[in-house]
Amino acid sequence: QFPDLTLEIYGHTDAFGSVAYNQRLSENRANETYDYFADKGVTQDQLVITGFSELQPIDSNDNGSGRQNNRRVEFRLVKDGRVLIQSIP
Repeated sequence: QFPDLTLEIYGHTDAFGSVAYNQRLSENRANETYDYFADKGVTQDQLVITGFSELQPIDSNDNGSGRQNNRRVEFRLVKDGRVLIQSIP
């Protein structure tokens, strides 16, 4: 419906486990979200995924609630290289 828009999907994890494990986990998290939007009819060329592993925490990894906050998926809606909407964790 909106071919000039791109949805960027970013997967994140907490710091539990190795960076390599968390990289795969963050990519899997982003891929699951990608699949959801693809199933809803968003075309593949409009979806971009990136896994950030544990490298962009928004909270402490020293407690359960902080780790839970770090396990997330973020979005950016982009048009012509300009961010229109960005999710706020």
